[in-house]
Amino acid sequence: SSGINAEWPLRPGEDYAEERTYEMIGYVGNATADEEGIIEATLNLVQENFECCGVTGPTDWAKYNSIYNTSGAEEGNVPTSCCMADYSSDDTCGDSFASNEKIYTDGCKTSLWNFIETNLLYVGIVCGSICILQTVFLLLTAHYHRIQEQRSFMHRYGIHTGPTY
Repeated sequence: SSGINAEWPLRPGEDYAEERTYEMIGYVGNATADEEGIIEATLNLVQENFECCGVTGPTDWAKYNSIYNTSGAEEGNVPTSCCMADYSSDDTCGDSFASNEKIYTDGCKTSLWNFIETNLLYVGIVCGSICILQTVFLLLTAHYHRIQEQRSFMHRYGIHTGPTY
């Protein structure tokens, strides 16, 4: 089919971000790659705050990190940050993601895109409002400046338009 793919400009950046996130999942638990645990902490924060697991879903953890691949990519474990809020204190929550109703099944890629799409409307509204306000103030300032110039001109040349007493 002939047509233009409207997503084409975003695709390279999106693919890059996805690949780097898979790479970061692979670093979790690796003391050399994640010395300070910053990568793990970051992924945990994203998963907890956006109520998601992995990039495309929970199976990403078993696919890209051998620590979570306990018995194959279909039966692996996930970090407790993938657990729903009600089960976050359950140590066994992330033990198996196959038929596990205690974990988030949506990937963070979808959750993040939904967040961005939802909030871009609000950002657009705020930016549009600011532009409108700036335009109004610019017009008011230009009008005030014109009035001041007229007054100055009239004063300089002794032109009076008001009543004479």
